[in-house]
Amino acid sequence: LDRSSAASDVYKRQVYESAWGRMLHRVLGISDFAVAAVLAAFFLGMGLGGGLGTWLVRRAHRPARVYAMLEIGVAVWALLSLPLLDGSLHAYAWLGEDASFTTLSATRLFFALLVLLPPTTLMGATLPVVVAALREEPDWSDRATSLYTTNTIGAVIGASATGFLLLPTLGTRLSIVLAAATSALAGLIVLATLGRLSL
Repeated sequence: LDRSSAASDVYKRQVYESAWGRMLHRVLGISDFAVAAVLAAFFLGMGLGGGLGTWLVRRAHRPARVYAMLEIGVAVWALLSLPLLDGSLHAYAWLGEDASFTTLSATRLFFALLVLLPPTTLMGATLPVVVAALREEPDWSDRATSLYTTNTIGAVIGASATGFLLLPTLGTRLSIVLAAATSALAGLIVLATLGRLSL
């Protein structure tokens, strides 16, 4: 695991955040409460993921393997999110315009958590796991600093590329599929590398 992993992680995170946000806004609307529900679900997942990553690191013998499984898990859930979003649209429309404000708000939060909480929790766990993997290196403190720097640069590039290139060109669904393929590939590459090192 190196700086390219950090840049790739945060780049994919920006793609997922933007694409899922757009699709959920189509389901839930763009009111202040709908936007707040999406943001709350996303950041709650990232926060829970940090705790999950720390917990996993304490129990893992090979943090790199944990990282690979997290990436594959994100990819699987990203693909599952597409039919979930379609189902959410039908379920939300079923409530009708006569539903109370409280019912609509609770429903918005439920769907946002259903779609976003599992994958964002897995994504939030990757950074602590990557840092733990770097601790095995002799110069891990310098590499950790470089990791956070690369993480920030990746966020800027990811946000720009997603908003100006991927979403306008591919659309939300294909952008999610592409990000999922990248997540799965990253996990498989790490597993393959670990396999060769164990030979």
